[in-house]
Amino acid sequence: MAVQAEWVTTQTPDGPMRVYVARPEGPGPFPGLIVIQEIFGVNDHIQDVTRRFAAEGFVAAAPEVYHRLPQKETSYEDLQTAFGLRSQLTDDQVMMDVDATYDLLNRDAQVRQGQIGIVGYCYGGRVAYLAATRNPNLKAVASYYGGRIVADDPNAPINFSANIRAPMILFFGEQDQSIPMDQVRQIDETLKRLGKDYELITYPQAGHGFFCDQRPAHYNAEAAADAWAKTIQFFSQRLAA
Repeated sequence: MAVQAEWVTTQTPDGPMRVYVARPEGPGPFPGLIVIQEIFGVNDHIQDVTRRFAAEGFVAAAPEVYHRLPQKETSYEDLQTAFGLRSQLTDDQVMMDVDATYDLLNRDAQVRQGQIGIVGYCYGGRVAYLAATRNPNLKAVASYYGGRIVADDPNAPINFSANIRAPMILFFGEQDQSIPMDQVRQIDETLKRLGKDYELITYPQAGHGFFCDQRPAHYNAEAAADAWAKTIQFFSQRLAA
């Protein structure tokens, strides 16, 4: 499916924010999808993923959540700067950005009103889970290897899982050095105990960032292909009219 993509600007309570929007050609309406970045920013990879979702029939929008900061993006090699950027954002701030992007999509003439989901990678995987606990309007949630969902912190997203209304699909790599499998099991047990509508998938040979094909040391083609197919099927079913 042919795709059109552009940067647009929308308003948040903290000022204007750029959003990378990719849409299928045609009148629609299509389901909407919020795409949340890794800690590196809305870089070439996240823009590519956003266009890939559009090619599958979604109006996809990636908000530049670092819009409050002087630096909006960093390289994969500069982890120290990337972690520093992420650490300057609060959960309340990033939820302002998620909600603003939801509103942007929901008033778009090409978007099927109310049929909007969220997907996130790494840092964005945590944001997607957080959004599931805070925005009751989201219709479907996909989280890829979200770190710090479980943490020794009363404000960790896991502690608010009872608020989740949307169906979820979650992906983790069993070789992930930053997300221990006991945390993954805790997420699984929590969602199961609460009776949530979810699927949690782990890949034995994959590590953190397995979906990012621009990081060869992290990329796992088999896991990425399987997760992509499951994600498209999930959103296609859950965001149907």
